[in-house]
Amino acid sequence: MNEPLVVEDSVDSPEVFDNSVDNYTVIITSYNNSVTPYTLIYLPARWNIVKENVAYNGSSTTWYPVIGMVETTSNGVEYVDFIDKSLHVVDPDHVIMRVDKYYVINEAPLDWELLEISVQTPYVSYDDLAWDVTVVHSKPSDYISWGLIVVFVFVLVVFVVAGYYVVNAGRI
Repeated sequence: MNEPLVVEDSVDSPEVFDNSVDNYTVIITSYNNSVTPYTLIYLPARWNIVKENVAYNGSSTTWYPVIGMVETTSNGVEYVDFIDKSLHVVDPDHVIMRVDKYYVINEAPLDWELLEISVQTPYVSYDDLAWDVTVVHSKPSDYISWGLIVVFVFVLVVFVVAGYYVVNAGRI
């Protein structure tokens, strides 16, 4: 009697890397004032983003939150071998700076046609990201309290005049 040969084998399947950046929104706040106009760009951190690039008017800066190499197992399966390091490629023109978690451009409002923002997972690059833009318009007088300045000058004048009389009172 011929019995069928039954062979069973099990292997761990590699985890498929999640390349999606669904619901990813870049937050841009542009402070338009005559003294120090600037724009802050915030790219939210995601575990699967390995590269952020911000370019404006011919200048660019790149941040690699994690660094890894795409490796291949003996079976031909690709995986990413991450190391616990980050890398920042600085804009040589210093038009775009990275300060803490923000990209800073010392201009406001920006020419939106010249701004390019992209993020990349190990396998996919995204440059059609949603932007949440806020432009704050202000002028220097918004930051100056004229009432306090007048009171300060008045008190200063009173002390100077009083001091003058005290010093000159002994000469009479």
